[in-house]
Amino acid sequence: MRTRSKEDKAELWLYHWRIVAAQIDTRFLDLDWVPEHEFAESIGRKYCFDWALPRYKIAVEIDGGNHKAAIKQRRDGSLYAFAIGRHTQDDDYWKRAAAASLGWTVFAFTPEMMAKDPWQAVSFVIDRLQKS
Repeated sequence: MRTRSKEDKAELWLYHWRIVAAQIDTRFLDLDWVPEHEFAESIGRKYCFDWALPRYKIAVEIDGGNHKAAIKQRRDGSLYAFAIGRHTQDDDYWKRAAAASLGWTVFAFTPEMMAKDPWQAVSFVIDRLQKS
């Protein structure tokens, strides 16, 4: 299985957005999605979303591939996994907690989710936009 780069995963969202939004509600087709949108400076943090609509405070994260893990064996023989490297899953949770505290709605999908059912993913975001 090919490993997708962060850029590939981010472009995956925009690709599916254009196809599905055109079929669901064309009012949202030409929204200005901002890639790598930074937020949370007001609380002393520097985070960024894969894609964001700052006007609506809606963000999309395409997760997967940035988390590295190692597996170790305990003395009793059981295995456990732990995060290594610069980016961990905890970072994602802290980022999403900061986003929630600032009023953002964050949708998180994996590349596999986007491949299997992009309609569902885009539909969730459009449902939220229709309530704005």
